[in-house]
Amino acid sequence: MHHGSPRLPARGVTLIEVMIVVTILGLISAGIAVAVTHQMMVAQVKTSHIDARAIRPLAALWRSDHGRDECPTTERLRADGLLDSSSKLTDAWGNRYVIVCEADETSVLSDGPDRRPNTDDDVREPDPDHGKVAER
Repeated sequence: MHHGSPRLPARGVTLIEVMIVVTILGLISAGIAVAVTHQMMVAQVKTSHIDARAIRPLAALWRSDHGRDECPTTERLRADGLLDSSSKLTDAWGNRYVIVCEADETSVLSDGPDRRPNTDDDVREPDPDHGKVAER
């Protein structure tokens, strides 16, 4: 005969408990995804501003060497050795930077995250908004 404590039946996890845990994990994951997505957009805008800020003086230098009536492209700046092969010719969304030359002013533009010109999210150097990211 076996004289010990009586054995209690093993208790399992119910389906409701599993569903509650999965739901909680899903809500946490969704919250993290929203925060990361916003921070990713902010980082892309900042990176594109930095790239445009680096291209602008090189385009102005190119114009001073080639006459003020001509306006270079990023490809031309690379071909002429002002931009090295590691320099980005496209913004964070894969669009080419556009160099605009007006009188003595040289600007570098990107269509921004929406990839449409002349919208509020465009990246422009010189930057009239000083790098502020539009709140969505």
